[in-house]
Amino acid sequence: MNTLLLISVGPVQEFIASARKLRDLWIGSHLLSELSKTVARTLAGHGAELIFPAPTDNSDLEKKSSLVVANKILARVSDAAEAERLQNLARQSWRAHLDCLGVETIAEIEKRFHKLDINKTRFKAQVIDYGDFFAVWTEIEAPGKYRAARARVEQLLAARKNLREFMAPMWDGSGVPKNSLDGFRECVTPENAPDIRGLLKKNEKLDAMGCIKRFSDLTNPAETKHFADLADVALVPWLMGLENKPEARELISAFQQSLLPSDAKRNDNKRQISKNIPLLVEAECFFAPLEKLQEINGIDPEKAWQLRSRMVKACGEPSHYSVIMVGDGDHMGKMIDAITSMEIHKTFSRKLSEFAREVEPIIREAGGSLIYAGGDDVMAYLPLHQAISCADAIRKKFHDVMKALHDKEKLDCEVPTFSAGLAIVHHSCPLDQALDLARKAEKLAKTKGQRNALALIQSKRSGSELKICGKWDADGYLPGIAERIASTVAMYNEDNAVLPSRLGYELRRVLVETGGNGEMKFKYEGAVIKPDNATAALVKRIFDHKNDGNTTKNVKLSTLLSGRSDVAQFADELVIVRQVAEAVSLAQGGER
Repeated sequence: MNTLLLISVGPVQEFIASARKLRDLWIGSHLLSELSKTVARTLAGHGAELIFPAPTDNSDLEKKSSLVVANKILARVSDAAEAERLQNLARQSWRAHLDCLGVETIAEIEKRFHKLDINKTRFKAQVIDYGDFFAVWTEIEAPGKYRAARARVEQLLAARKNLREFMAPMWDGSGVPKNSLDGFRECVTPENAPDIRGLLKKNEKLDAMGCIKRFSDLTNPAETKHFADLADVALVPWLMGLENKPEARELISAFQQSLLPSDAKRNDNKRQISKNIPLLVEAECFFAPLEKLQEINGIDPEKAWQLRSRMVKACGEPSHYSVIMVGDGDHMGKMIDAITSMEIHKTFSRKLSEFAREVEPIIREAGGSLIYAGGDDVMAYLPLHQAISCADAIRKKFHDVMKALHDKEKLDCEVPTFSAGLAIVHHSCPLDQALDLARKAEKLAKTKGQRNALALIQSKRSGSELKICGKWDADGYLPGIAERIASTVAMYNEDNAVLPSRLGYELRRVLVETGGNGEMKFKYEGAVIKPDNATAALVKRIFDHKNDGNTTKNVKLSTLLSGRSDVAQFADELVIVRQVAEAVSLAQGGER
């Protein structure tokens, strides 16, 4: 065997990025992985030696196994003729899998949703038109030339993608509305489509792939993963804080029962996102004003509103915000370039799979839910109180896995690091906007943070976005970003309130007083911090005023100033961390 075969399937963006519900994101990435797995399974079943992925057991390539396969599959075959033969077989299997998804989806809709009259002609035409499949191959010219061959096959794939064919649609779309997910293809759902709870909203329009995302995985309810919306995860800190309070659980149960029609007062559809408190209704209902409750058919909205008022009075108002995280490895290309043999590349593939498998337990323990973990890419939604510590745990796991491979194989490169972006968004924020913010935060971590960093963007319903970023590791006097945020949260939530809630806003006045000069300089004389310019003096004056002559407070506040140099960033960090601290307090049974 002396030929490398590289296959890429997609389109990635349309599978993963086109989404209005968290379920769309998960099922899109799941379907892409399953299609890639079909390609890998076909290659392995016909004699190819898989390199990426490199499963240790062929059972890992079976349908719906836990293995996540990226959209690029690399294998070694005997020669160019065999490469062409195998890529044709893989293409046929990939196309058959895609077509089968379409058939299963139509059958499921006809079986369970009789009033959803799909345009089958347009649906079938769109399924036939859908999907990208590219294959290239090159010879490994001699032993020891694996690295050169791998680089060459990647170049060939990039060139092949630049020569992709664009054909006219195979269906008549004149006068037909575009789908709601990405506005690219015409919808196949009827204009007056019924509202299907949790799957299709009123006036929402779906194309063929949108229907597959929403309905294809319903064929086996036991394997269907629950996704509602960002409201679910926004509720987590509040529910955690009330888990061990029987009187609170009774109020929550009474409120939920008031929202169920008289013939549905049972727990068949309960969702357990906290230990002791099941959700019987959509999480959105916990935040709904009276006018929204009045839109629910078959209930007494006034009674429901009174019960909600009692619940909030006794239990506090739940947080309206949650987090979407996007992260991936830094300098991965350099590590791949340093790989000199196929065997090391296979070990690298297995290490990435190991990391992906270990991500979900970390996220689940934090109360969040994994949307995608494939290779070095991670996407998840997280409750606000655990988001930063969860992202920190993931980056540590990634570093440990990569360092083990780096040290074992003595690779001539740096150990890859992990950067993450967190978007703190309102539960009613459109998902596409929330994702854009998370991706923007990830980019901020890699550019302004210069990789190995975390960035957060807070987007409230009023006011401008706030952005902060920082290195995971300590930088001189400045602690790593996760460590200093945890320390600041503790100061906000201490009984004696070391940090006033409006301190961040007060620091912004310094920018006005200095004419926008936000650079502050400090001198460090042992544990004593002294201002070294006018801006630092103004900031220190605010801090001295807040300590009330309390020595303990003074030490803690001075520690908070260590390593700071930018007033605007410091103020924004305090404002964002204040919101995190409120969520932490909720989860501990306190109030916002």
